[in-house]
Amino acid sequence: MKYVVAIILGGLLGVGLYWMGASNPKKTLNMLKLENMNMLKIYLFALGVSSVLLAASCMIGIFDKSHLNIGSTHLGVVLGALLFGLGFGWAGTNPDSCMASIGSDSIKCGIFTLIGGLTGAFFYTITYSWWHEIGFFRLFQFHSLTFFQISDDIPGLFSMGEEGMLGLGIIFMIIALILPNKGVSD
Repeated sequence: MKYVVAIILGGLLGVGLYWMGASNPKKTLNMLKLENMNMLKIYLFALGVSSVLLAASCMIGIFDKSHLNIGSTHLGVVLGALLFGLGFGWAGTNPDSCMASIGSDSIKCGIFTLIGGLTGAFFYTITYSWWHEIGFFRLFQFHSLTFFQISDDIPGLFSMGEEGMLGLGIIFMIIALILPNKGVSD
């Protein structure tokens, strides 16, 4: 059943990404250059809604926080995030939007992004034991860390917990509503 739910939610994400134009790398690059604010506003509002829903569901007890699985932060995660960001800025697509672009007129970019991601994951998998042996994952080790401390088991940068996540979600939604539709070049 969880796979059916995952497929349905993934399909809804793909439809949403296609609807807002994230399947078009040019529109995504314009968002990253702050020339088209519409996509940024949608992302910010969606992040705010999801933060508010997660915080509220934790606060009223309908979501068990033990389901949250926070991986540890180390140099590999930081370098991987930088590499991901560079690729996102260069190609104008990421794993979720590349899947949406496969069903659009940006199919070539989507397929190459998908192949690049799978190739990177493959090389990481076959070299993982070597990275582990040389101690790469012990460098810059922060263990598990979240922005707000929502669990006694996992430290957070701020001790506010669900209230902080709720407040930040509301702030994201307000920013998304007041941002102009036109970008800096308009």
